[in-house]
Amino acid sequence: MKRMVGGATLVTGLMLGAVSGCVREEGGWAPVLERTSTTFLQTEAQRALEQVRLARDRIGSDRSEMEGALEEAETTLEHLSGYYLPLLEARELAYNAYRFHLFAENERSQAELEEIEEILLDLQETSGERLGPELVEPLRMVEQIRVTLSDDGSAVPRLLEDLARRLNQMALKGELILSEG
Repeated sequence: MKRMVGGATLVTGLMLGAVSGCVREEGGWAPVLERTSTTFLQTEAQRALEQVRLARDRIGSDRSEMEGALEEAETTLEHLSGYYLPLLEARELAYNAYRFHLFAENERSQAELEEIEEILLDLQETSGERLGPELVEPLRMVEQIRVTLSDDGSAVPRLLEDLARRLNQMALKGELILSEG
């Protein structure tokens, strides 16, 4: 009889252990961390831009229609490499910072925020006054997130989501922003 009670206790213990292993943790799904990059897009855009410039330099002045088309292609590639790709990279970094924060890796979140700030400051420098007003808010948001990350991290996920949305909005309305300059 003791053997049956001991066996039943063992089976019950195993079942409870199995069931408790199936309990879902609070906080939802935690994504796998992986470093994202837009380097291949930047390289290709730069290569294409250089080829368009080379072709335009070789066209004689009697081919004004081709010259106009190449100038338009060059402008498009400049927008791609000088505006859209940096914004996409900054948005990716905001997502990375979000994931790092979820895994309590605040130093890595801070590093991502520093990269975002560098990208936005580079955009500001290269665009002059044209993009200045558009970049004020995202730069302010980055600073707010850095301070919040150091003090009280509870608001950081929402702030990072807001930053990523803002950067995405800037990319979506890029044609409008770039045409205003």
